[in-house]
Amino acid sequence: MTVRTIGSAQGLRDPYGAWERLREVDADGGVLVRPDGHVAWRARTADSADELPKVLAEVLHAPAGPAA
Repeated sequence: MTVRTIGSAQGLRDPYGAWERLREVDADGGVLVRPDGHVAWRARTADSADELPKVLAEVLHAPAGPAA
């Protein structure tokens, strides 16, 4: 899995703010994008992050393991 940060000093640039307008999540949220470009899941804030293992298991059709 590749993790990309967009719009931060360490991440990819968003010079026109297009990503910020389109992402539909807060600055601390996240978006899981499938290899074909479709959005598989959005976490509006970091509070939803514990759902990620379950979501990944569903997307990958694999059993969810214990959270680390």
